[in-house]
Amino acid sequence: MISSTFGGFMTAKSGLTASQKALDLTGHNITNLGTTGYTRQRLDQVSLNVSGRGRYSSPFTPNIGNGVIVTGVSQLRDPFLDLRFRNEVALASEQEAKLSVLKDLEKILDEVNKKGDTAMGNGGIAAQLNDILGKLRKYSEDTSQKSNATMIKSACQILTTLFNSYSSRIDELQKNLEYDLEKVDIPRVNEILKGIQDLNREIKNSEVLGEGGLELKDKRNLLIDELSNFMKIDVRYEPVQVSDSTYIDKLHISLVGKDGQKYEIINDNQRREFEVEKGKDGKWNLSLGALSPANADLQGAITTAKAALESAQTVYKDRIQTFTNAKTVYKGLLDQMKVHQDALTAATKVRTDAEKKKTDAEKAYQAALGQNPKPPQAQLDQLKNDFQKAIEDLRAANKDYEDKKRAVSNFAPQLEGPKRDYEAAIKNLDDPETPPQKGVDGNAVTGSGLAKKKVETARKNYADALDAIKISEAEGKPIASVNNLLVDGLLKGNLEMLNSAGSYDNPPNVIFGIGHYRGMLDDLANHFATEMNKANNPPGITLDPPGEHDLFTSSDGGRITAKNICLTKGWIDDTYGLTISAKPDATPTSNDNIMHFVSIMEQKMEYFAETNVMSGITFDTPNSGISQSIRGMKNGDTIEIDGKTYTFNENADGSAGNIFKDFNTLNQATQRNGVTLTQQGTTGNIATATTTNINLEKRIKVNGQTVADLSHINLGQLQHGDTIEIDGKTFVYRNSGTFDTNGKPTNTDIGGNGFNDLATLITAAEKQGITITGDNTTGKLTGVTKKGGEDVTPQYDPKQPVSDTNKPFISKTPSINGMQDGDKITINNKEFIFQAGANGDDGQHFQSMEALINAAKVQGIELHGTKINGDKGGEILSATIQNPDVTFKGTFEEGYNNIQTTLGINVQGAQQQRDSYYQLANSVAEEREAVTGVSLDEEAMNIMRYQQSYGAAARLLTALDENLDTLINRTGVVGR
Repeated sequence: MISSTFGGFMTAKSGLTASQKALDLTGHNITNLGTTGYTRQRLDQVSLNVSGRGRYSSPFTPNIGNGVIVTGVSQLRDPFLDLRFRNEVALASEQEAKLSVLKDLEKILDEVNKKGDTAMGNGGIAAQLNDILGKLRKYSEDTSQKSNATMIKSACQILTTLFNSYSSRIDELQKNLEYDLEKVDIPRVNEILKGIQDLNREIKNSEVLGEGGLELKDKRNLLIDELSNFMKIDVRYEPVQVSDSTYIDKLHISLVGKDGQKYEIINDNQRREFEVEKGKDGKWNLSLGALSPANADLQGAITTAKAALESAQTVYKDRIQTFTNAKTVYKGLLDQMKVHQDALTAATKVRTDAEKKKTDAEKAYQAALGQNPKPPQAQLDQLKNDFQKAIEDLRAANKDYEDKKRAVSNFAPQLEGPKRDYEAAIKNLDDPETPPQKGVDGNAVTGSGLAKKKVETARKNYADALDAIKISEAEGKPIASVNNLLVDGLLKGNLEMLNSAGSYDNPPNVIFGIGHYRGMLDDLANHFATEMNKANNPPGITLDPPGEHDLFTSSDGGRITAKNICLTKGWIDDTYGLTISAKPDATPTSNDNIMHFVSIMEQKMEYFAETNVMSGITFDTPNSGISQSIRGMKNGDTIEIDGKTYTFNENADGSAGNIFKDFNTLNQATQRNGVTLTQQGTTGNIATATTTNINLEKRIKVNGQTVADLSHINLGQLQHGDTIEIDGKTFVYRNSGTFDTNGKPTNTDIGGNGFNDLATLITAAEKQGITITGDNTTGKLTGVTKKGGEDVTPQYDPKQPVSDTNKPFISKTPSINGMQDGDKITINNKEFIFQAGANGDDGQHFQSMEALINAAKVQGIELHGTKINGDKGGEILSATIQNPDVTFKGTFEEGYNNIQTTLGINVQGAQQQRDSYYQLANSVAEEREAVTGVSLDEEAMNIMRYQQSYGAAARLLTALDENLDTLINRTGVVGR
């Protein structure tokens, strides 16, 4: 036998059990061959070794034959391959996101399939430009044929429609990408993070209970793999001991930043949430919230440490009080003992004096007898009386002494208990904060320091806990923007395609997103329109009718772009047409200017990127009656505070009504309505407004921005595609790009939630259960209520400043209306000052929109703005600066071909990178699958191996049984 009799059976039994478990696990692996995310599992087993020897055991007996123990089940994963795979996936996903957008742009701008489309003329933009050139050449041959001029106008109309269509489709592409980012990608990322957080909790509970939670880990790994598509992440497992023999892995997932830092987005049961928001500059910003929930372990440690400190301090205070009480009692008793001891001392002195007087009296009596054997009887009686009196005094002194001595002796036991209490209090006493205590003898008392040590230890633990939570909060604090931290991933790709405009950014960059191709298309439209307008207004001649004979303009009054380019009203209604000659003595057959048009179409022009700097416009002072300032207000201007309207009137004295002329009269009026105003300095600005009943709910949005006052909403300034959201319902302004004789949009496609004026908006809103009132003359809304009578009209919030920089004008533009001398406006870091009479020639001072446009031009900024209707104008419609670098040089047609070429190069580059990254990712995935995946060949070999192992263990049991039978039934039978 290799071990004890029945020990061998246990060895064989352990072999049978291990083989059975191994066969079960092999079957489990095989049945999960097609399970997504399943990681191959293996049985963990070790040889059983009973360690240690008895005092009588032989050193020559080997410690073998104890069997096998199954310690658990583990997964076959390689963390290094996981890291490589996730990094490659992040790279590939970024390029896939970019490639998807670029291919969509390619579909919009690729004109191969547009030829023959009658709705698009003879094809796309390039073909249409070529068609216009051909028609100009034909017209130059015979300018008397007006039909040729009509055909040119028709071709140009088709061209503007193409520009509008391409731009609209690019806008639609951007909106779709924005929707995916805001409503699909970010919610999915947050959903993944929450899923991982929940799985962490389940896995921890499973492992604490002794279960592996391997299937839960498979689910978590699938989520981590999916998360790696969105960003570059770092995954780390931290072993944490939860008992003497149990360790669990704490999961940390961090966003790898471009700055080299790692920002935790998962810390065990804590997680962050991503938020995305579109800024006023049109750029999307991705931010990270704080790690949540707060670290429960650290919070618990703070609570425990604080409680321990308070307990230690309470104990210390109790010991101080105990010491003080014991000292008071002991000191009082000592004082009483001193009284007794002083009395004893006095009695001792009296007794001593009495003894001396007795001795002296006795000596005097004896001396008298010795000197004169027969002294006078009187003298002898006197001496004898003195002696007797001394004896009596001594007897009384002795009695008093004994009484005082007994009093001291009787009082001494009363000191023992208080003395012990006092000395015990001293042992536990040591004040860490107050001066040392004084004992009954007046000297400093120092005890064993138990209370002090506990207080100091508790205080240090509490400080350490506070430091730990501060560090945790610092590491998990919100991050306002992670845009510049993203290294790879789908989020980075989408954000760059949305936010980066390449040459059209300020400053320019090398990332060509949607904005770059929109900018190139806008530049082409602007160059074409500008050059054609110049050609149709030749210098030195008087045109008929007088005035500008522009052929192209913008539908919104701003800079001409692909989105807003259209034919001028004068050309559409044939008020004027193409100028055929630039000569004063031109004849009806002259064609020199038409040939000039041809040369413009054929000449190579330099293109410069025009960068939009509208978001860089700021005011240093409020300059409108709808702001918190009452400066510059005119009769009839209103301000609404807490639902009450106050009207500016230069003759108001504040005595009655809701009219005012300055801050004081305004304050008088508001106080009558329960609102108290506080002035900010002497500027007329309202610093605060307080009331006991203030409702500041805002439920109207324009183009996604909350409106603080209905007077912001002027339907006459709406642009095609602008939206108004009322009580959660969205209404869209629609027009086809054509205009009536008054310049108003016509042929508006009205239906559902579409509208083109106040009347149609009221109709559309009524269908949604909302009642709107307004001024048909001005197009402004005056009230909004729901059918049930609930008022959903927004109110002016006096606590939030409303200025022209954040006021959501329908035209999305700031206004210079109401500005006064000294007021300033900053455009692209250039400062312009309002000054009466200034014409802008100095590049800084202005008094009107024309002067501001002139001043901005001196500073290299192209401005467009409203310049009509007197003081009703003054809105800045567009602001751009020109990149000094030439982006392209060529004809109009070559300019469009260059857009396609640039896009094609970028598509090819993105596709090559994507394919390369995917190839690497697939290669790593195959390596990872070889480790983590289930192989039927390997599992079949395992079945054979474990089956043989099971049979061998069973055969061992049989052999042991036969040996035992020999020992019991056959040993010692010889000779019977």
